[in-house]
Amino acid sequence: MKPIQLGAVGRYEPVPTASDTAGAQGNPGVGVVSTPTMVLFMERTAFAAVERHLDPGEAMVGARLTVEHLAPAYPGIKVECVTSLAAIDGRRFTHRFEATQEGRLIMRGELTAVLVDLSRFSAPSRAP
Repeated sequence: MKPIQLGAVGRYEPVPTASDTAGAQGNPGVGVVSTPTMVLFMERTAFAAVERHLDPGEAMVGARLTVEHLAPAYPGIKVECVTSLAAIDGRRFTHRFEATQEGRLIMRGELTAVLVDLSRFSAPSRAP
């Protein structure tokens, strides 16, 4: 991995669709963006902060997260997601996360991701 500084920022601005709602993901009648979708947005945002620093064959995978889902987000309206790299401990990178929609704080939290070597991380082949 190439050097990276604390405070490195990641940004991601998706426009969620109806398929991103809790209702579409198994919670009938709930037409707001689901927590699992917001966590996906968190991971994508954290990756945006580090992707240009990764060497070929490296990836980041989520290892720990804490979230506060504070308000509903609605499909069809952009969600503004930002992370800041808060800590580096060996192969562990902790990102602070906030997501807003039309100025309202939707979710905040932390994501710790681990740097992995894809050649060692991939699933083993299974012989019949």
